[in-house]
Amino acid sequence: LLTMYTPLRDEQDEGHTRRVRPRLPHSDGGTSKQSSATFEVCEMEAGACEFVDSSIESNGGGESGVLRLTVGEVLDRFGFHRFQWRMLLICGFCWGADAVELMLLSFLLPAITEEWQLTPVRAATVGSAAFTGMMVGAYLLGWLADRHGRRLAIFLMAVGTTLFGAASAFSPNWIVMCVLRALCGVALGAAPVAVSLFAEFLPTPHRGRWLVLFELSWTVGTVSETLLAWLVIPLAGWRLFVLLSNVPMALLALLCYWVPESPRYLFNNRREPERALDVLQAVADSNRVPFVREQVVLQENVSLLAQQQETARTTATATATATAT
Repeated sequence: LLTMYTPLRDEQDEGHTRRVRPRLPHSDGGTSKQSSATFEVCEMEAGACEFVDSSIESNGGGESGVLRLTVGEVLDRFGFHRFQWRMLLICGFCWGADAVELMLLSFLLPAITEEWQLTPVRAATVGSAAFTGMMVGAYLLGWLADRHGRRLAIFLMAVGTTLFGAASAFSPNWIVMCVLRALCGVALGAAPVAVSLFAEFLPTPHRGRWLVLFELSWTVGTVSETLLAWLVIPLAGWRLFVLLSNVPMALLALLCYWVPESPRYLFNNRREPERALDVLQAVADSNRVPFVREQVVLQENVSLLAQQQETARTTATATATATAT
């Protein structure tokens, strides 16, 4: 709102008169190059506003009126608004549903141990199966998220957990239960992808604060599962309890329709700048931030790319040395 009502001032630039909205200072009195407030430049004769700011000189030459920015720099200018709140709710719901599935074991094991007269070793095997599956799933679905997208990995996690989790409610013995919970754990291995997806839409100045708030969804999930166990197991048994515990994952599979792909993934991994700009345009429209995609050219984070290349060279040298030894 402060940016919207800041008065414009006139500037002369190569014989053209421009109306420029000054950059607002931060609360500490300084001016930040990473401010989320846009720097609107309106040509008097054209009456059109451009998504540019004073960093146009520092982002390298190129075409006049065109900014060369990384995806992170564009998101920094969008700030934390309605789109990020939506991503917080969806990704937080995913993280809380993961907590529900893991907390389920704490109440499921005593119930099936009593019903099936399991030895401590067999009961521990059922409990360990889910975490063994998560270890495998974290590697497989983490690779899938980097190769084919975060959205697909989250969708597969929701569908797989729902199917195998619901099937485990009808397990006739502890061996079938062990296998189904292990497969459920494989699907749950993609749960950390939701954290990555949320973080990749956050502006840099707010990232730490909102990731801490994001972790509260895990607490909400564990408390909700505890209340569900307290209400359902004494009255209807553990099978209905397992079925009801899969409802959040089933809802997450439906919510995936509204989950966008990460623009950082689209640009850095898939090399699809147009699709990345489509997502950034949707973020700008949702946040009601002026953004003209034709005036933005996405570029890689040069310092990060150099760091990754140096890491790759170091790893290759270490591997070659170890092989020779």
